[in-house]
Amino acid sequence: MNEFAERYKKTSTSDLLRIINNPSEYQPLALEAATAEIANRQLTPEQLREAQAELEADQLRIEQSHATQRAIEEKVTAWSATVTDAVNPYQTGPITTDRQIQAISIFFLVLALYYIYTLYDFAGFLLFDDAAEFDPSLVLYFLPLVVTPLAAFFFWQRKKIGWILVTIYLTYVSASEVLLFVQALNMREYIGGILFPSIPLIQYIGAAIVYIWCLWIVCKANIREQYAINTEAMLKTLIFTTTAVVFLMIGMIW
Repeated sequence: MNEFAERYKKTSTSDLLRIINNPSEYQPLALEAATAEIANRQLTPEQLREAQAELEADQLRIEQSHATQRAIEEKVTAWSATVTDAVNPYQTGPITTDRQIQAISIFFLVLALYYIYTLYDFAGFLLFDDAAEFDPSLVLYFLPLVVTPLAAFFFWQRKKIGWILVTIYLTYVSASEVLLFVQALNMREYIGGILFPSIPLIQYIGAAIVYIWCLWIVCKANIREQYAINTEAMLKTLIFTTTAVVFLMIGMIW
């Protein structure tokens, strides 16, 4: 007895037609049982056409799904190649504008992941622990957690808001690191009669160099052209942010 005969009595007509239309993909016994079941159902020509139409619609959905999957895979492959090219230090030609934009975007993405990693537990404590008390000053503390991923995304997409967010953030951290470096030079603590710096100065020097270098890149004319940022808008952004940082630091000191 054909093992498929009983099973195919509950199979839809369109699925039976799929088996019949693709004989190379099924066992001979399965093909025989599907053909016999179609004959036993004594379908009218109209019923066969409806089943065939349903089968073709299903096949179209499958092909569209495969096409979508291939498109996603191609995009992921292209994005991976772009990221690899952006971070590859060995380049045969000059550094292009596209590569500079990609590098800055990746840098901000890394910053975003860093902030998520370092602030996740503290944020969870503030949100879900009954003993936690939220201080308004913490808004500034958590601001990079919001700004850096948004800046990375919009800068990558070449949106004007992306350039503004990136520039404001870089100006803010650059000015902050410089002011903190100056402040650290004047900070000393006495422990056991020994005078020593309370803050490692190299930390501020290294961070300031990295941030200022990135700020110099995003303010170059070839980068600003991609975001429709003129010199006046650039200067206003730099001056406004630097002034805000100075007043903020003065407020914290006093």
